[in-house]
Amino acid sequence: MSVVGDYYGETVMYGPGMRDEDMDRHFYWHKIQVRVISVLWAIFTVCWAIMNIVVFVQPFWIGDSSTTPMSGYFGLFQYCLGGATPRLTCSGRFDDFNSIPSDAFRASAFFVFFSILMVMIVIILMFPYFCLVYIDDRRDVSKPPSRAHIVIMIICGVLLLISALCMFLACVIYPAGWDNSLVAGLCANGAEKYQQGECTIRWAYILAIIGIFDAAILAALAFFLADRQEKLAFASHGLINGGPAGTVPPPPAIPPSLLPTAAELLANPNPDYM
Repeated sequence: MSVVGDYYGETVMYGPGMRDEDMDRHFYWHKIQVRVISVLWAIFTVCWAIMNIVVFVQPFWIGDSSTTPMSGYFGLFQYCLGGATPRLTCSGRFDDFNSIPSDAFRASAFFVFFSILMVMIVIILMFPYFCLVYIDDRRDVSKPPSRAHIVIMIICGVLLLISALCMFLACVIYPAGWDNSLVAGLCANGAEKYQQGECTIRWAYILAIIGIFDAAILAALAFFLADRQEKLAFASHGLINGGPAGTVPPPPAIPPSLLPTAAELLANPNPDYM
């Protein structure tokens, strides 16, 4: 007799002499998948942190073009402008908000800095996460599975969502500062809020927009890994289908309405269903 059961999101048919083998094969295959995806998630999260820092420090969010009256470019807090000579003079520091030319630039710089802070916390949490995964893989199967590393992954997903939101706010708020007199002096006619005039969007701004989607995907992947690892943790400790691994689950209970009454049994003592 074969029984169809649900294991780790897949329908598996098992019976005498075949359930253990099928379960072992599915368990180890999914375990390898989760571990590989976790490593890739960690690598791309580090890449996102590097992108965040580059976007923050590089003053290439908006800059000159062939039609601007002078050369120069603006970042989140630093800006460089030229004059009669091709040499550029740079100003602006993040630790001195008064040196940042626009309130919109200050707000954008703050949100990007906060985004960096969130992703740095995620990177710090990676160390206890992988340590707990290593320990849980070697835990005695008689002990209940640990959920500490799953909770850490959920926290990482929330932090990455906050990081993506902060970068989104920075990209939306930044153009509100293009009406500043310094920006208008570089971008000439037409430079106002959300209108860059003769200037062009530079690569750091584009990288920041790409980073929003990157962080959102990493957050979704963190929640996916948390869900998968919870199923993997319970499967690894023999808690499959609500009971120990290697046992066939009990048949479904017959509803009382389908059970024969005493009168029916007296009238027909040998029914087909008995």
